[in-house]
Amino acid sequence: MEQKRRVEKIALPSITKALGSGFNLIAENIHFIVLPILFDLLVWLGPRFRAYDLLKGNVISLSQQIDQNAPANLLNQMNSLRDIALSALEQTNIMGAIHFFPISVPILLGGNASMAGPIDNLQIIELHSVFVLFLLIALLALTGLLFGCFYYSAIAKKTSIIAYRLTMHRFFRQLLNSFVAVLLLFISLVILLIPISCILSILLMISSALAQFLSMIFMIMIAWLIIPLFFTMHGIFLGNGVIESLKMSFNLARWFSTSTSFFIVAIVVISQGMNLIWTIPQPDSWLLLIGITGHAFITTSLISASFILYQQYLSWISENEELITKGIIQK
Repeated sequence: MEQKRRVEKIALPSITKALGSGFNLIAENIHFIVLPILFDLLVWLGPRFRAYDLLKGNVISLSQQIDQNAPANLLNQMNSLRDIALSALEQTNIMGAIHFFPISVPILLGGNASMAGPIDNLQIIELHSVFVLFLLIALLALTGLLFGCFYYSAIAKKTSIIAYRLTMHRFFRQLLNSFVAVLLLFISLVILLIPISCILSILLMISSALAQFLSMIFMIMIAWLIIPLFFTMHGIFLGNGVIESLKMSFNLARWFSTSTSFFIVAIVVISQGMNLIWTIPQPDSWLLLIGITGHAFITTSLISASFILYQQYLSWISENEELITKGIIQK
């Protein structure tokens, strides 16, 4: 009994210390924020690509078809939605597709890429071919994936407890495993969302309140799945395969689900809260440079902290493996 009481006092890895270590690491190695800044500058000051003329007719045609079947009391709302869609299409800069993959280089303007900029008379390139549009999106997305993999690989190497060389073979293995992991995640989401959308569609015809309630439940369930999958990419960028990384991430979730949940909430609150500050300057103001730089520093620090915490979790399990096996330390 005394031995069990003693081992129960073994300290778990600290989230706050991991966050502090991540910020300290990037403050001492400030060059890690260069790539996110360059990508933001590319989206902000680079060429603007737009598909407004190409897709405007499709939006209007779809809106007219919906209007024919919509109740008379909803026509004003449908027209408002059409105007919002056309306005968003007119202001969307396709360069933002460089942030398409979840492991792309993190940028402030990825989801807010607009036509506005601090330079007068910026050229807007209209795309008039669906093939060219999808080709451009694919090229931008793959470019973001390639540089994103390099960015995460560099952070993983810097935070790794075990020193190693980042060779071309290792990098392309990480790139392939990352792409496979993202593809598996996408397929899983599609398989999961198809029956959910069918169920919600049926319930919507019965009761909109019930459909909204169940949709909220489904969203909570999907969000809950983030916890066991959260550290999958960390394992991949530290040299493990996709399956092994998934197993390790699920194992960590068994032991540290509560602290991992708090960590995820902390990084979301910090990053999204700071983004509200970084995006105060308008896209046509040079003051946005401050936001771009601040975002690069905060985001890179949080990513570094996640790699540090991941390895601390693994070290804790390894150091206490004997006690865990004997059942002296329990979840």
